[in-house]
Amino acid sequence: MEVLDLNYRREEFENILLKPDSFEWHKLYPNNVVPFHEDMEKHLHKGYYLLLFKRINRCRIDGSMMTIVFQKEQCNEAEYIPNAKIEAYNLFYHRFEDVRGPLEIPMNQDDGINMIKEMKDLSSGKLSCYCVNTRDEFIRSYRSLEKAKKGAMYWLKVRGGIDRKNVIPYGAIRNDVEEMKKKEVRENELYKIFITRYADVIETIKKYDYPGNAAGEVADILGITRDEVGFIYDLFDPTVFVALRLQTIEGK
Repeated sequence: MEVLDLNYRREEFENILLKPDSFEWHKLYPNNVVPFHEDMEKHLHKGYYLLLFKRINRCRIDGSMMTIVFQKEQCNEAEYIPNAKIEAYNLFYHRFEDVRGPLEIPMNQDDGINMIKEMKDLSSGKLSCYCVNTRDEFIRSYRSLEKAKKGAMYWLKVRGGIDRKNVIPYGAIRNDVEEMKKKEVRENELYKIFITRYADVIETIKKYDYPGNAAGEVADILGITRDEVGFIYDLFDPTVFVALRLQTIEGK
């Protein structure tokens, strides 16, 4: 019975996996800049990426990106060989948490990238053209593109929890705009609480062995919910703090 049950679970798992070509795999170029010339295209085409999404709650959507990077033959280390054969297809996984804005990575038709805007988008949780450069977790190498794509479907489920039942396609129109606006307003309020009461938070945390154990008391002191304490803790990260600072300034 245990063997039959195990086989059933495996079959059920495989049935909910996405198909390798159910969604478009986009060509991978540095900074998502589309080359004008065919020769440049051959040189800059580094692989493929697939970015899909999953709803976490009513105002949060996470993205999972599978990237297949070509590994080409080399006679010597770091020596570029024109038209070199691809010897391996390396698969990487990256997770984008709480994606803000459009559910797609902007394309660039030239290299005239507005760096300040792109970095600002990144810091505020929006997808930037720089997102395609992210590698994060190396999964494994494959001998063919087809096998790499098939393997990516497994890891999309295992790492990102994305399958046929919950997938949100790349480029899908968001239906949570109002919820996102409410969330940003509340985040601005929490930011203002933080910049005036952060010393109280630090003093409270110091009384405990672990910050999480202080969550209840911090919530009571600041007059916020326990769920919002995690957001307050995140503001001690300079990157998150700057992003909220910019968001607050724009909201004035």
